[in-house]
Amino acid sequence: MAGKGRDTRARMEEAAIRLFAERGVEGTSVRDIAAAVGVTEAALYRHLTSKDEFVAGLFADRYVELGRQVHAAQEGLTGFAARMRAMVETCCRLHDRDPSLFRFLLIVQHRALPSLALGEPNPGDVIGAVIADGIREGAVTIADPRLATAIAFGCVLQPAVFLLYGRLEGGLADRAPEIAGAILRALGGPAA
Repeated sequence: MAGKGRDTRARMEEAAIRLFAERGVEGTSVRDIAAAVGVTEAALYRHLTSKDEFVAGLFADRYVELGRQVHAAQEGLTGFAARMRAMVETCCRLHDRDPSLFRFLLIVQHRALPSLALGEPNPGDVIGAVIADGIREGAVTIADPRLATAIAFGCVLQPAVFLLYGRLEGGLADRAPEIAGAILRALGGPAA
C-alpha cells in the first residue's frame, strides 16, 4: 500500500504543477487536482493538509532540487566563466524539458521564497556562491554578490518569461550560449 500512496502523491504533484502552471494557484482547486489524478478529494486530502501548505512544500522541494542540479552542473569545473556557462545550460535544459515546472516556480516564487528554509541548497545560493568566487578571482567586477546574482537571474528568467507568454519562440537551451555570454558581459567579464 505504501507504494500506491507514493505513486498517488507523485501523480498528484505532477498534475498540480501542470494545473498551477496553466491556471495559476488561485485558479486551481483541490477538486481540479483530484479529477486530474482520478481520485476523490477525500483521497487527495490524505496526502495534504491544506492547498497553501501543499503549494509551499511543492515549491520548496522542486526549487531545492533545481539548486542541486545547478550545483552539480558546475561542480568540478574551474574558472568562473565555465561554471556560469554550465549552470545556465542546465537551467535552460531544465526549462525546455519541463516548462510547466519552470512556470510553476516562476509564478509561485513570490509567495513561497520568503518561507523557504535556510540552509537548503537552492539556485540563488548556488549561483551566488559561484559569483562570489568570480568576484574573488577578478572575473566579476560588480562588488556586491547579491546584485550580481540578481543580474544573472534576470538574464535567465526574463527570456523564460518571454517564452512562457509567447514573446519568444522555441526553447531556452538553444539560447544558453547567448544568455551565458550576456551574463558574463553584464557582470564585467569577457563573454569568451
